[in-house]
This record gives sequence, C-alpha cells and structure tokens, in this order.
Amino acid sequence: MDNGVLESLPGGNAFRSRFYLPLPAFSVFFLLMIKFLKKDALDNKVTLFIKRTFTAFVWTYWATLFGYAVFYYFTKTLTPYHCLVAYAPLIAMEFRESRNTYYGPVGFVAMRFLFDTPLIISGMLLREVVGLRLFTPFASILDDDIVQGSMPFPSDVKTLVEKYNVKSVINMCGEYPGPQNHYKHYGVEQLRLPRVDTTVPYVEQLKLGATFILKRKMEEPDARIFIHCKGGIARASCMTLAHYILNKSVKDTKKQLGIMKEKRPVVFEGVVPGAVAIDAPRK
Repeated sequence: MDNGVLESLPGGNAFRSRFYLPLPAFSVFFLLMIKFLKKDALDNKVTLFIKRTFTAFVWTYWATLFGYAVFYYFTKTLTPYHCLVAYAPLIAMEFRESRNTYYGPVGFVAMRFLFDTPLIISGMLLREVVGLRLFTPFASILDDDIVQGSMPFPSDVKTLVEKYNVKSVINMCGEYPGPQNHYKHYGVEQLRLPRVDTTVPYVEQLKLGATFILKRKMEEPDARIFIHCKGGIARASCMTLAHYILNKSVKDTKKQLGIMKEKRPVVFEGVVPGAVAIDAPRK
C-alpha cells in the first residue's frame, strides 16, 4: 500500500505510522527464522526467503495485535511497546529448567497464543494458499509401520493416504487438532495425544500411542501410522521412539534414534530421556 493510498484513508497518516510499529521486532524474528527454518531439498533461495519473511511478518504483527488487545485497558493507543510481547514465548522457554518442566499459566498462554498460533497461521497460509511448506520435510518413511512428519493440512491428507499408505494418525499437538473432516473423508483414524510444544509427552500418553499402533496394525496390517507434532522434530520423535521400545522391544535407544535420524534428519536427540521413562519399571 503506497503513501498516497494511506494518506487518502481517514486517519491515513496515523495508520501508516502504526503499520511500521512492529518492524523492530520483525527484524529480530527474521534473523530467528534464518536459524529456525533450514533449507529443504525442495527449497531455493527465493522460496526460503518467502517462508522466512512471511513467518516473521505474521509472528510479529500477530503478537503486536495480541499485545494491544491484552493491554487495551491500560493504553488505547497502539505503540511500539506492544510488539515486545512477541518475545514472551522465547523468555518462557529460556527460563525453563528443562523439557521435563511444564509451563505455568503465564508460560502456557505465551506458548499457545504467541508461539503456536502464528506458526500455525503461517504454515496453513503458506501451504494452502502459496503452495509452500513451512516445516520440512513433511513426511519421512521410517519403516513398514511408521511415517513421521510435520503437521498435515487439508490438502495433505490425500497425499498421506495415496503416497504413504497411511490409515492412522497420532497427533501429538496440543495446539492443532488436525484436518479431522478430511480424515473422515479418507477413512483415516486419528488418536490425539496433546502436549505443549517443547515439552515431553506424559508416559501415559506414550503408552496409549503404542497401544494404538498395535491395534491399528491388527486392523490395517498393510497400512502405516503417521506420527506428527508441529515440525515432526521432538514430540513426534518421542512417541516414535516409545513405539520401538514398547512394541519392538528395542533396548539400545541411542542406536535406534540414530536409525531414525538417518531417515529423518530433523529428529531431536534430546527425546531419549522422555521415551526411556516408559521403560523404567523393567530396569
């Protein structure tokens, strides 16, 4: 929108000045996206720049509006200070002792509304409108039973069914219910085991997931189970490793994790303690 159009609007100059308010935070989050979003085999410099820029834009502008809504009682004027709430989830993650430490009420709100929401919005729009994928690789075949990946959107369900032979889904996202109507259309059964991003799943959830895999393999022996979280990095990896421990009697978890990383390089190695916890009674 050029200056002439802005100035022709009622309060155009004020709107223009407020449009630029989140830019200080935008520059920081763009640098964060450079570290956070790595180049995939399907990416080139242009698509990677689009993904990083778009996500940083959505993240900072969403946070600015969220901050304005939260602090509206104290100040009814949109100011540069409102964009500072974008840093809340980063602060919450930094001051946590470990992934085994769960967020309190303030940290939970920060993660859900200022971390999860902008990333889901960015991922959805990039995938369904632009045709790009925010979190890559989307799906990695680990063996005849398991496919691990990032959160699927409506247009992905057909691909999961036809290309990856998926008939079941384990969704580890607390922040995203998945394309449930499309699952029903394609006859895909979903088990949702919600956890906050950057936290370790509960032992009970991992056991439920492992039982679900056995059940679905009996019902659909030739089909695969798709295990995902937001990026298919940590929570999904913890569930997958738990499956190998409980259902395949794997003892050497570090070796198994190495096998998983060969198939899906973004697998997070820090999930071993969380997955091993389910095996504690046998030690």
